[in-house]
Amino acid sequence: MNQTQQSQERYEIPLIMRSSYKIKMHILFVFLILLFFSVSFIPAENLPGMFVKLFFFSAGLFFLYGWVYMGILKKGSLELTEEGMILRTIFNIKRIKWIDVAEVKKYYLQGNLYIGVITNQKLILHKDNFLTSLSIAFGGGYSLSVPLASFSKIEPKKLYVTIATEAQEKSRKNENGEGADREVQQEVKEIKVEKPLPGNPKKAISLAFLTALLAGIIYGLCIYLLNINFLIIPILGMMGIMYVFFKHCQTSDFNFIIRLGLGLACAMQFLIALLVILIILNLDFLKGNGVLRTILECAIYIISNPSEFFSYYIYAAICFFYGAFQGYSSKTTRRLHNLFMRRQNGFTIKKEKGLRSIFLIDYAKYRENEDKSILTIVPNTCLIEKEKNYILAFYIPEKVALDHKVNMTRLERAFVKGEMYYKLDLGGRAEPQPYGYSCNLLLNKYRKVELVQLETE
Repeated sequence: MNQTQQSQERYEIPLIMRSSYKIKMHILFVFLILLFFSVSFIPAENLPGMFVKLFFFSAGLFFLYGWVYMGILKKGSLELTEEGMILRTIFNIKRIKWIDVAEVKKYYLQGNLYIGVITNQKLILHKDNFLTSLSIAFGGGYSLSVPLASFSKIEPKKLYVTIATEAQEKSRKNENGEGADREVQQEVKEIKVEKPLPGNPKKAISLAFLTALLAGIIYGLCIYLLNINFLIIPILGMMGIMYVFFKHCQTSDFNFIIRLGLGLACAMQFLIALLVILIILNLDFLKGNGVLRTILECAIYIISNPSEFFSYYIYAAICFFYGAFQGYSSKTTRRLHNLFMRRQNGFTIKKEKGLRSIFLIDYAKYRENEDKSILTIVPNTCLIEKEKNYILAFYIPEKVALDHKVNMTRLERAFVKGEMYYKLDLGGRAEPQPYGYSCNLLLNKYRKVELVQLETE
């Protein structure tokens, strides 16, 4: 890519961008502020009701402060300098040096697009546990996250390319001396994804039931003490059950009994919560008849009166089916799923939020649990043809395939702008442009490309 093209795809540094909201975000903030303040003024006579009013009033103040700070006064800012990034929000000020950046990724949280930056230190301190998984699910796995909804005037692709390429260039200059001044070379990172080792289903099921027991007890105590059904507790409990289970057992180890056990573990949180409530309400019976008989009597009462606990039965059934069919996949189900997936020029395309997965093999024959490698090609290395949000073609440099011994037999070769590429033709025609994001090639053990993953705006 020449210097003119590169300047068009990147922002000039130094850059400072003030926070701003689109009209729909202003409307959303006004709606939330009015909603929370309105609820906080509803009369309440008991203590739990006062706590709820206080919560909604505090939430209203929080949204009001955030709206005024970021949307009206525009105090938030994103600054890119020669040294690094500075992000100012209502929460704090974060600074990151370019030479400390390890990865730059896009991700979506509650439908909003973010650009996340991971530092080398963050990667070193990363721990594979439940709290980390929960943090990543809520966008906490990044050292710095730019909420693009708060910076409506920023072009997402241009900002992503600027951050990614600036970090690459500064890191390369730091490794080769500050005087180094050369074009950015193609970088390809390969990660070997090993086939999971056989798990321990018995241990996984045992830990899943223990987690369900703990979540159910907490859930029941919250319902009894606060008289509010906090469904977030069993949802978090189910996340914990899934985490401890899949840490010790893979989907390849599944059979009918294991799936049944996982489903029961997810559902039993509600039974345990009801047992906790009934036992607390019948402490006198507990003293006279013992723990086991009291639990048995309460369980019989719950089973004998389904209409009284109908909503809990529905929640438990939903959790049971979610747990029992989690990760379930077969050739038949994939073929059925394939009927509802988009196809272009003979290729199956799986559309997700901000991601397109293009299968170069029959989708029904794709095996997630086989030994695979992920080949990541950095921004502005490949070419793309697009029309609005439709991908018409994608070009992978032949040099990448040759250097890494990648088999791309299903793709045709094409000569573009003085270079040879492998072309993924999706049945359209437009002007090839540099692809500003990273792309992943998933290879099987024979080095054949089975899947191409592309990020989209």
